Order: sequence, then structure tokens, then C-alpha cells
Amino acid sequence: MSDLAMKVLKWQSTGDVGISSATLASIACGLKKNIYGHHFGAPHDAADFRRCVALVEQIPEIRDSFDKVAKRVPAFKGILNEWDSLV
Repeated sequence: MSDLAMKVLKWQSTGDVGISSATLASIACGLKKNIYGHHFGAPHDAADFRRCVALVEQIPEIRDSFDKVAKRVPAFKGILNEWDSLV
């Protein structure tokens, strides 16, 4: 198991996981399905976005997959393109 996958498992065990943060983690790990829920998705509210920020703070290398996430989940593209100005 990769170092990234181990970090994602540890993060997932915190319980502070939602569809959008799990989307970031799942795609970063190269998975075809979301590790949480039944679909990939972008944040829909402030709580969703907060969970995404917390994930990236805990596992900064998730940012390396922002382009992959934007391609798989077009609704996420605007948020990821403006990440630095939003956080």
C-alpha cells in the first residue's frame, strides 16, 4: 500500500469525511469509485468545503491531484482553480 493510501486511511478514520473530501482522496489514490458514498462530487456547502480544506491540510500532497479531480468532476474545477484564494 502506498504512503498516500496509508495517510488517506488514517484520515478516513477521523470520521470527518464527506462526499467531496472523499472524492479528493479517492481520485488522488487512483480509485475509480468513491471511498465514501456512491458517487464523486464537489462541495455543496461550507461544511463540505471545510472537510476538503482539512483533508488538504492533513495530507498536502492531495493538491498534486487537483488536475485529475477537475477532469473527473467538472463541478469541482472552479473551486480547485481558485483554491489558494479561497483558503
